[in-house]
This record gives sequence, C-alpha cells and structure tokens, in this order.
Amino acid sequence: GISGQPHCITAPTQTFSSNTLRAEQNETMGLTAVLVGGISGTGMHMMTNALRKVPLSRSPWYHVSCFFVGAWAGNAYVRMEESLVQDINQIRQDRGMPALVGSNAWIRYSSDEK
Repeated sequence: GISGQPHCITAPTQTFSSNTLRAEQNETMGLTAVLVGGISGTGMHMMTNALRKVPLSRSPWYHVSCFFVGAWAGNAYVRMEESLVQDINQIRQDRGMPALVGSNAWIRYSSDEK
C-alpha cells in the first residue's frame, strides 16, 4: 500500500439486496457497453470505407470483426473503471476516508447510496 503496509483489494461489504441490485446493473451496463462498443467498431470500419470512397459494405467480415473488437473494448473499459473505483476506495479506506459517493450506484457520483 501507500503507507508501506500491504493491502488486498476487496469489494465493500454489501447486503444481499444490494448485491442483487448491483448484479442486475452490471448485466445492463455490460450489455450496453458491448452494444455501444460493437456499434462503434462497425461504425469506424464504415467510416474508413467512406473516407477511402469505396462502398460502405465492402469487406463485411471486417464489419463483424470490428463489432467484436469494439464489444471487447467496451466491456474491458467497464471492468477497468470498476477496478479503479475499487482501488481508489481501498486507498481511501486505508487513509480513514469514506468511499467515493455513489460507488455502488448505477450513476457513479449520485448523492444517494443504494
């Protein structure tokens, strides 16, 4: 850790209902991230085709592969952001500070914890 003491990253203690709510939110957020990432990947390939002034539907296998790469990137971003919030909360806990407001909520920085 920062103060020279080792620390492990653990999730904050939550009640069963909070865990269930969080799991539902993660599924929705994961699906949203996958769809947004996938559509962005396909859109980027179509944009490169437009910039090259070739038909947008040229190389359709690239549309599919860019969709999957974008979906992976969207999902990886969500996991990375969640792990960063957990790391920050652990550091704040080690220093005796409260967790970030809204860490367990769908909207990250809302004033009410769920």
